[in-house]
This record gives sequence, C-alpha cells and structure tokens, in this order.
Amino acid sequence: MSDNLENTIDLNRAGEALKLPFLLEEILVQMQEKVGCGASSLLLFDDEVKKLVFKVTTGTKRGEIKKLRIDSDEGVAGWVFRKGEPLLVTNTESDERFSKRFDESTGFITRSIMAIPLLLGDKVIGVLELLNKKHGNFTKEDLNIVQSFASIVSVVIENVELYKHLRILVDKVKNLENYQEVLLESLTDGVMSINDKKQIVSCNKSIEIMLKRDKDKIISKDISDFFESQESVKKIIEDCHSRGKIKSLFGYLKIDEKNRVPVAIDASAILYNSRNEGIVIVVRNLESRLNQEEMKREIIVRSDLACNLSHEFNTPLTSIQSGIQIIKRSINEDGNVKYFNIINDNVELLKERIKIFLDYLKAEKDEWEVNPQKMVVNSFLIEIINSFKDKFPNYKFILSLPDLMINIYANKDQTKKVIEMILKNAIQYSKKGSIIETRVVPNGNLINLYIKDHGCGISSRNIENLFHKFKRFSDPLTETSGGLGIELWLAKYLLEKNNAKIKIRSKEGKGTVVRISFKKCKDIMVST
Repeated sequence: MSDNLENTIDLNRAGEALKLPFLLEEILVQMQEKVGCGASSLLLFDDEVKKLVFKVTTGTKRGEIKKLRIDSDEGVAGWVFRKGEPLLVTNTESDERFSKRFDESTGFITRSIMAIPLLLGDKVIGVLELLNKKHGNFTKEDLNIVQSFASIVSVVIENVELYKHLRILVDKVKNLENYQEVLLESLTDGVMSINDKKQIVSCNKSIEIMLKRDKDKIISKDISDFFESQESVKKIIEDCHSRGKIKSLFGYLKIDEKNRVPVAIDASAILYNSRNEGIVIVVRNLESRLNQEEMKREIIVRSDLACNLSHEFNTPLTSIQSGIQIIKRSINEDGNVKYFNIINDNVELLKERIKIFLDYLKAEKDEWEVNPQKMVVNSFLIEIINSFKDKFPNYKFILSLPDLMINIYANKDQTKKVIEMILKNAIQYSKKGSIIETRVVPNGNLINLYIKDHGCGISSRNIENLFHKFKRFSDPLTETSGGLGIELWLAKYLLEKNNAKIKIRSKEGKGTVVRISFKKCKDIMVST
C-alpha cells in the first residue's frame, strides 16, 4: 500500500458516485505499483446482462478491453467469480482456464494473472485482476496485499450503492408537496418546537393525541405547562444551549391534574447563522413499552438468542483484526500505523464489551457458580497490577500491601474479573499520566480493598444509581457515555456471590474511591 494511505485512498470520497471510476482507478494504479505488474482491471457482475463488465482498466489496451463482456463461466475471471476463491496463474499458455479470446481481439499478450473475488458480505459481486508480473511470479505476499486492496474496493462500491439508493429516496421525498409536514404528521412520536421564550410554536398530530388536546390549545403555551418536572424542562433547555442536544431523557407529560404519560425525550437546538433560534423536542410514548419491557427482557435473557448473537459477533471481529495486521505489515512505519492501532484498539474494546454482555446474561440466569478457594491477596494483586502496568503504560499504578500475608476465601477468576473492571473504569475516566492507587487494609474481621483514581468523579445525584442496570453516565471529558451500563451491576452481583460487598465514594472533579470488603480468614494470616 502507498506510503501515505490517507492521501492515496480518500475513503471520504466513497459517497460521491460521479467520482467512483476515478477513485477506483486510483486504487488500481496504487495496487499495480505495489505488486509490480503491467496492467489491472476491475470487473463487476451486471444483473441485467448476466455478464462480468469491465468497470475500470489500466494498461496499454484499456480502451479495447473496456468494450468486452465476460460470461460468468468464461476464463480466469469467470472461474474466480463462480468459485469465490483467488487464483494465481503463472503461465497462461498451460492453464486451460485462461480464455485467449480477449488477447486475440485486443492484441494484448497475457503471460500471468492474479485474480481476486470482490465480496459484499458473502456475495461475490465482481473480480479484481492483475496481469503480467514484471519480475518473477505472483507470490502469496502479493496476494495478501491485493486482498487488502480488494476489501477497500468493496467498501467503496458498497458506499456508492448506498449513496445511490439514498439519492433515489431523497428525490422521491422531494416530489411530495410539503413533504416536511407530511413526514411530521406521519410520525408516531410527538414532535414540537419552542422559541427562546419556551413557548410552543409548532406540533404534530401525535402530540395532540398524547396530550388529548387540539393544536390551538397547545400552540403558544409555555412548555412547562405540559411537563410534570420543571427539572426536565430546565435540563432540556440547558443541554440544548450548551451541547446542542439531549438524548433519551426520561420524563412525564401532563394530560391533566391526575394523569401522566411516561415519555423518552430527545431534543436539538435550532441554529440559524450560528444563533440559537429555538429547540425541537421529540417525545416517545413509553406507556405500553414500559409494561412490555420486563417481559421482553425476560424472554431475551432466558433464551439463548443473545448469547448466540454475541458469539457470532466475535468471529468477524477476529477476522477484522487479522486483516488489520496484514495491512499493517504491508506499509512503512511513517505514522500510518497509528490509524490501524486505533482500529485494532476499538475492535478489542468491542470484543471486551461483548464478553461483559455475555457475563451479564449469565448473571441474569444466575448461572455463576462460586466454588470459593483460599486466595493469597498479596500475590494475587501484584499479578493484576503488574499486568495493568504493562498494558497501560500511560498511567501510574501504585499498590500498597500490609506486612502480613493475607488470605481470603473467594473464587479467583470472578474476583479478578471484578477488580479488572474497576481498574478499567478508573482508567477510562482519568487523564493519561494519572495515578491509580490500590491498597489493602485489614479492619477487624474484614479485609478492605481500596481502588482510588483522580479522574473526573461522579456527581452526587448519580451515586445512588451506580449499581442499576443499563444506567450510563456522561464523561465530561469526552461528552460520551462509556460502557454498557452493566459493569458495576455485574461487579456487585459477583461480589455478593462471593460473600463480599462494594461501596463507592466520589466527588465530581476530584476522583473516585471503590471499597471492596472481604471476610478475613483469621487462621491463615502469617507474617511476611
């Protein structure tokens, strides 16, 4: 691949359908130079004519070649298309799969071929061909390089196809008179907009149905008249002014003095010439969903569907990582490697969260078996902290242990899982270079393990919800929510299974202290 991947293959242009031939030709030229061959071509299967069509070609006879069509059972390209497998032909004269028709009609002489199937998912959509290796024969290393390029070509083509479909849909919508109004009125979610004085200036039919009022009794009213909590209104306005939006805020719409409707609230600021001109509020009625939610969750958790899906995700993620390593080895150490490291790190994060989700499902079914055993806390913690020092060199880990060798009864794997989750939480919400302290303090019949960070901390209003399932809190450093919202719930569950307890103290802007309390084994404490 080229020394400057960003400049050579600009995937941001993948959505511009008119530039597709130029972008694909650019990719083919770079691939051709990297492998060292005389010509290349990209063929796509045309469903209308049921043939492989040359979309992009390079080399001396490119004009003549582009006029030709190939049957799906003809030549090397046809074989690769049917089989869905790559093919290396070092000598075309001795390979019966090679079709001489194309050389005879164009005057081009083909000596060797490398052909790679182009895939979208499991479907073969075309073939990538390289002709006439300049020095020696095509190698497996060449094959790895071309397969990396083929993946990029497939992504570009897929994006352009999606772009075309999107343009068709947009054109259809634009042909409708007053399509914005039609769209709003067709939504089952309620939509209303307010001005800078909190007055409602527009609403759709769904809002009228939710509030059981006609539009003329809603328009011009203060938004506070229809929300039970003034804190909700305040948060909508403050977040839209400061961040431009708010998502998934839970609240209640007031129907009358007695009746309320539970809703999920999304809102976005209306900006015009960089000025805030109001807010659009979307409310989703949760009344029936709340009644069904527990039943749905129970069905999913008790079935094996979620587990099977999670396992299915792991296979393609592992394949992606393998592909990343192949591409990474094919480029120079010129700064581009960091982008592949970013991709790899995010795949690892996704795999880790899938594993946590599987652990959560196992907890929901109460399938965790404890089987406690004697554990030497000192060596156990040293092993964990040393592994974190190696894996996260940008953070400072301090471990303080007493002068006594301390033993507890617990399941080692489950306890390790909990401590690693808490340490990763500390890392996630702390700046690089921060100190993360772990210390063990005997206290009567208890062994207290403290994990302290100096990160962003947690607000007092969120502390009480920390161990609730699917409760996620924003990270003020990134303005994104971290994790799945089940890690602390899972940690508490596993600790309780091991007859231990967890408590968290935190101060916003100062950091967090997690205390885990195990029961002491009095008869097996000895001096170190």
